[in-house]
Amino acid sequence: MATEGFDSTFDATGFHSHRDAPPVYTTWMGSITTFVGQIASVEQTGRSQVKFIVADMLYVLNRQTPPNVLQSGCRFMLFDVNCAAANGAYLINTTVTAGSGFANGQTNFQLYTTETLQFMVGSLASPYYSLGTVKFTSGQNKGLLFSIKAQLSANQLQLSAPTPFPVSIGDAITILPGCDKSMATCQNKFGNLIHFGGAPFIPNPEVAA
Repeated sequence: MATEGFDSTFDATGFHSHRDAPPVYTTWMGSITTFVGQIASVEQTGRSQVKFIVADMLYVLNRQTPPNVLQSGCRFMLFDVNCAAANGAYLINTTVTAGSGFANGQTNFQLYTTETLQFMVGSLASPYYSLGTVKFTSGQNKGLLFSIKAQLSANQLQLSAPTPFPVSIGDAITILPGCDKSMATCQNKFGNLIHFGGAPFIPNPEVAA
C-alpha cells in the first residue's frame, strides 16, 4: 500500500521501509497468503500511519439480504439515479420578497416569493412544494440548502429550520418540489410511475395471536 499522504510504504509481503531510509535489497522466496479480508472500518489516520479494522470474508454475511426492503412507499430519493426524474424540469428560479422571516414569534420561518408557484394540483393530497427544497443562490445564505416543511400558499413557503443569516428582499433562490414517496404522487405529480420503487400492493403483515 502506498499513498502520497503517508511517509512510509507497506507491501503485501510485509516489507516496511521509511521514505528516507537507504534501499534494502532482499531475495524473496515467494509468499504465502495467510489471511484475506475486507476493511470494515477506519479507526485512525495520520501522515505516518493508518489504523483500521479488517474483518474476514464472513463479514459479508452481515449484509442485509435482500438489499431492498419491501415497503409501500418508494425507496428511492427524488431525482436520484434510480428515480430518474430530471430535476431541471421542475427547478424554479425566483427571489425573496417582503415578509420573509419568522412568523408567530420564533416558531415558523417563512419565505415569500416573487414567483407565483403551483399550489394544489389535481388530486394531490398535499401542496406541490411541500417536502421540497430551497437553495439560496445569492445573499448571506448563498449556497445553503433548506427543506420545505410546508407550502402555505402560491407564494409562501415554511422552512423546516430558520436560516443562519438574515434574509433580504431580492435574495435569489431555487425551488424544487417534494415527494411523499407514494405511488399516486409519482404518477400524478411527476409522471414517473415506471421508476416507482415501492410495493404498495404487498399484504399487510399479520401478527399471530
